[in-house]
Amino acid sequence: MKTTRIASAILGLTMVGTAFAAGSTGSTSTSTASTANLYQKLKESPASFSILSDYGLNKNKNNQVTSVDTLNIAYLGWKVTSKDKVRIENRWSTSSIWNKDKKEKSDTTFSRQVLKYTRSGLLSQDKHGINLSGNLEWRHLPDTAMKGSANSNGGIRTSLSASRSLKNGISLSGTYYHMRNLVKNRANKATYTYYDYLVTTQSYGFTDKISLSITEEFFKNHKPGTKADAATQNTEDLSVTAELGYQFNPIVYGGVYAGNSIMTAHDGRTFQKEIFPNANWGVNFYISAF
Repeated sequence: MKTTRIASAILGLTMVGTAFAAGSTGSTSTSTASTANLYQKLKESPASFSILSDYGLNKNKNNQVTSVDTLNIAYLGWKVTSKDKVRIENRWSTSSIWNKDKKEKSDTTFSRQVLKYTRSGLLSQDKHGINLSGNLEWRHLPDTAMKGSANSNGGIRTSLSASRSLKNGISLSGTYYHMRNLVKNRANKATYTYYDYLVTTQSYGFTDKISLSITEEFFKNHKPGTKADAATQNTEDLSVTAELGYQFNPIVYGGVYAGNSIMTAHDGRTFQKEIFPNANWGVNFYISAF
């Protein structure tokens, strides 16, 4: 898709810039030195730029691949003070779906824009035992069709993030999110008004390059319908994802992951059956340009 090619081009340019920054010899040494100086100045500046690309396989109950989802996110940040930071996020999503005839149907969407403010250092591990930061986000849906289907213009989301590093290479972290949905038509009682979302992660660094992480995600949305209506809707979900990561260099990270929902509300079971055989697989790459 066009958007995916654009994102890939950006990734390529980022890596080329990194190569220049590393320096080289030859007839272009002056130009390379100038580029390296510019890159070094960007690294030392309050600005930051990074890209995340994620490619995930989704399966049905028969363990058949039903879609491939591609996610590309560009982050541009600015460090206002030692503890205050603002960031702009632009997100593109591509979903490639197979029908019974194995024909592919792809759709690419400029799916989200986010303006985020972060205040770090609310607590610190050396003084309080944990690191704690707070976040405030304005989330906008730029695609008209997505706004209509979601009955939403976006949302306002707050969150608290905590983390702690242990001496044995284990790191613990967690973030609690609360989002208020900017509903377009409040007469539609099937649209959620807000959600609560908790993410916890335990990671272990085997070396300075290889790591393993386990992430649990609990999500619950709240709809304005009656209690009887809510009791028949799948509004709660608990999922677990395992990821094996490799830090190629200080700039590029890659990970392979598998995850699935292990418990869904109102499905009549405590846990899902065949969680791991039907797991959704994927790979992701994170490039921190500067």
